[in-house]
Order: sequence, then C-alpha cells, then structure tokens
Amino acid sequence: MRNFILLTSINKVMKEPGIHSRFIQGAILASHESRRDVNVYLFLLDIDKYILMRGASVRGVLPDESSVSSMMKSLLMGKKHRGVIIGDAELSHILREVGGPLLVIPLILECRSSIRLGNNLSLIVNYYSSELDELLCSRGLGLPHLPPDQASIIINYAADNELIIK
Repeated sequence: MRNFILLTSINKVMKEPGIHSRFIQGAILASHESRRDVNVYLFLLDIDKYILMRGASVRGVLPDESSVSSMMKSLLMGKKHRGVIIGDAELSHILREVGGPLLVIPLILECRSSIRLGNNLSLIVNYYSSELDELLCSRGLGLPHLPPDQASIIINYAADNELIIK
C-alpha cells in the first residue's frame, strides 16, 4: 500500500487548489486507470482534520484540475463523497499508523538519504510550516525538496520502477 500525505491548511487549499489537485491526481491516477493500492491524506493541520481518499473506492478523480478542486471544496463544505473519509486526528497518530518506509519532503530543511522504492511506502510532504521539518526528518527518510504536485508523480514512477532515490 502506498500512502501519500500532504500537510496543509484550509487556507492553502482554498488559495492554491491546483497544487493540491495535482498532488491527488499524481498519487491516484495511472496511465489509463486509477491506482487501487493508494491512500491520499490531506492533513488540515490548522483544524486537526484529515481528508482521506482511498484509491480503491474514490470516484471523480479525473485528469482535469477543476474536477478535483471542486470535490475538495465540496468536501470542506461538509458534503460526502464516495471513497472519501473526513476525520479528526493528530499528525502523530497517522505517523504511527502508516506502513512501509516513511519518505519525507520537508518545506525548507534538508534531510537527505537514499532508498530503493517498492510497492509499500508512505510519502509525507510538508506544505504547512517549516517548524515541522525537524520532527518529520527525525521520523523518516529525507528526500530532496520537490513541489507537492510533482512529488506524488515522481515517487509513484520511482516506486513502479523500483528506482533508488538519492
């Protein structure tokens, strides 16, 4: 199972829906289908809530940004959507629950390492606050800085091809 986790806030989701949409699309979409072995978490750290999209059951994740942006906005307004769970949780709880090696893309801090990727992994991208970088780097394997919307695509490609990321 692959877990893609984006640390963000409601304000960033509303101001920059494209980055969040592309992160979700890069994690869930493959060439002509959806990946079924993927979970995508958007952690809204300003309100301690998460949005979980399960690749095996979520519908409406299409290649255009506007469909995913509209889905996110409707979820934030309280509407339900198939394959999506909204819940309360602290980041520390999720860090304990996710499986596979934990890959970290910090906001500012450099915490590099090297790893060969496979099917089981968890990627966490800090798009919230540089204050979280040190905690995240101490919990996982650091990767070079990548924009969130490119990170999910690059990590999926590397994992599909069992590449080593340095």
